[in-house]
Amino acid sequence: AFQVWRFLGELLLVANRLPEARTALQRALQLNPTSIPTQAALARERLRAGDAASAAAILSPLITKNPYQDPLLFLLGVARQLTADHAAAVDSYLKQLEISPGHVPTLVNLSYVLAEHRGQLDEALQYAEKARELASESADVDDNFGWVLYRRGLTTLAIRHLQAAAARGSTRARDHLVAIRQIGRAHV
Repeated sequence: AFQVWRFLGELLLVANRLPEARTALQRALQLNPTSIPTQAALARERLRAGDAASAAAILSPLITKNPYQDPLLFLLGVARQLTADHAAAVDSYLKQLEISPGHVPTLVNLSYVLAEHRGQLDEALQYAEKARELASESADVDDNFGWVLYRRGLTTLAIRHLQAAAARGSTRARDHLVAIRQIGRAHV
């Protein structure tokens, strides 16, 4: 019965049917309260539902008991980032990279937090470049790279990367291009 509830919870999570996913995952945890994948799935559901604090509350003790379980630290970093605990988010992302140095989502999120919230632009650019080396075909990675370049003051190069990401369908890159144009107009 546990596997059925867990599988159902995961399917509902993929289908973005969050309340039903939460119910199924909680039922699975009633049957097997120590299941790390089920607890991680519940944390992902909480993140998608916009309850980052609950996700962090699920993940923190899980990581204490299972510090090398991949990608729990990434999920905790996301939860901390969403609750504006940027120093803790950076810490989680760096620990995740110790386990999985090539985890592209971690590299992207870390570079963004460092650039936007920590003012560590050189370090942010290093992580953004590494993500781009590993996933150069990703519009989201190119968008992040372009935005970090912009924050670093390399506007012309940034615009090229943001335009390329926008051409590949990144709405966030389009938003970044609009922001750059508006900032440019404000300074004229």
